[in-house]
Amino acid sequence: MINSKYSISPMLFSTVCLCVFFSQIQLAWSQQTMPKAVVMGLNSSSTPEVSEQILLQKLRDKLVNNFDLSSQSAFEKSLGEKSKSDSDPECIQLKCVLEVHADFPQTHLFILNIPKNEKRLTLVMIGERHK
Repeated sequence: MINSKYSISPMLFSTVCLCVFFSQIQLAWSQQTMPKAVVMGLNSSSTPEVSEQILLQKLRDKLVNNFDLSSQSAFEKSLGEKSKSDSDPECIQLKCVLEVHADFPQTHLFILNIPKNEKRLTLVMIGERHK
């Protein structure tokens, strides 16, 4: 238990930094013209750890002020269907996420990657896709 406590601390620090960063963004988009976005976590297991789920939710909570996240559930559903229908075991990783993202035009993709046994995380934003 003590080890997991210390491994979560750097993640919490990173989360606070992300929260401060996103709270500083003051974009002038109205509710109707907010760009669309979806948020995904990349992990090596099929079920994210609780700390990963918390980080993803905090990220979504901050992004909702500047992006329209209404496509999130449809994106997750499409990703789930693709991973079930695809025999490729790596489908849950980046390749599959990008393939599903292609079906969501004009939608930004935020990917939070938390490598196992590492005390860092990576946030990547992939610009909107045009069809």
